[in-house]
Formats: sequence, structure tokens, C-alpha cells
Amino acid sequence: MQNIQRNEATSCQMCGSYVGCTCKYFHEYEYLSVTEEQYAANRADMKKRFKQTEMLRQIKVFTDRKNWVKTDEVSNWFLQSRERLAIFHLFNISGYPEGFSVNMVSRSLELPRTTTSRLLSDCYQQRLIYKNPKKGKSRFYLPSDHILRNGDYWCEYFIDTILALEMDIDRSTFFDCKMVEYKTRLFSKTNVTPKDVDDTL
Repeated sequence: MQNIQRNEATSCQMCGSYVGCTCKYFHEYEYLSVTEEQYAANRADMKKRFKQTEMLRQIKVFTDRKNWVKTDEVSNWFLQSRERLAIFHLFNISGYPEGFSVNMVSRSLELPRTTTSRLLSDCYQQRLIYKNPKKGKSRFYLPSDHILRNGDYWCEYFIDTILALEMDIDRSTFFDCKMVEYKTRLFSKTNVTPKDVDDTL
């Protein structure tokens, strides 16, 4: 099949343009595989560009949290350490109507019991959690409404920051790359089909 001419002397046979033409015949759209070296180089570049966007996002989270500490008592207490923040996350998990005991928090977060007891006592004194008022349940702590509201706020904030970057090609290309790799590994090791993988995502 004759190639389309794209030079200054002859115009494109399809669009009539002399320069800058991108027209192609059907046969020119044939898939051309890339080498392992080309893929590795492209993947490294995608990850590098994604890394920049993610580090900038994390810096924004850091500065936002500094502002929250100044204006919100729950943030001020829970953002003082990783252990306190983990307690905040734990108390926002549903399915524990009686609350959390010291032992439950200690096991869940893999913290020493003495450390856990001290942190929960301090949190209780700040009125951020309260003891279960039911008879025989006083060893269990329940989250305040303020903690639960802040959990909702965090979910809204997290999604907003992700959506603000969703269309950034420096992020989306690496996401797509990782998705292809994930699907490939999943159905190359099992009898799972690509459709089955799609149904689980």
C-alpha cells in the first residue's frame, strides 16, 4: 500500500496539508510492541513524574494539618503523634457498639498496654472519648461526636485532594500503568480472566 506523502514539495493525499500532517492509512495503526528496555524506561519516567505530584500532595496535607491543629481541639490532640492518630482512626471504625477497651486498642495498634492506657486516659480527660455508661461496660471507651464528625471531614478532604489531581497526566499515567501490571499478575498466576478482575475493582 502506498504511503502518504508528507513533505514540503508534495501535499498529503488525504488532507492536502504540506507540513505537520498526522494522517495515517489503516495499516499504519498496526500495534507495535515495545521492548523490555523501552517499557522500563517509560515506567521509570511515569513513576518519577507521579512521585513529584504525590510529594506535593503530602506537603499540602502537612500544612493543612498544621492549620487544623490551631483551630480544632480534636486535631490538636490526635495529630501530636502517630499513636494518637492511629487511635483516632480506630475509634472511627464502626462495628464496635460497646466501644474499645485498653486491651483491644493495645492489640489492634500493637502498642504496649501501659502506653495505650496512658493515651486513652489522657484522651478521656480531654473529653474526646467517654466511658460506656452501661452497667459492667465502663472499661470500654466510646468516641465523641466530635471525633466521628472529624472522621467524616477527613474522608471528604481526602477525596477532594485526590480529585483535584485526578486529571493530572503526571498521576494518571502511572495509575494506569500499575493497574495493567496488577491485572496481568492476577490472571497470569490463576485461572482468573480479565473480566473477573474488572468485576472486583
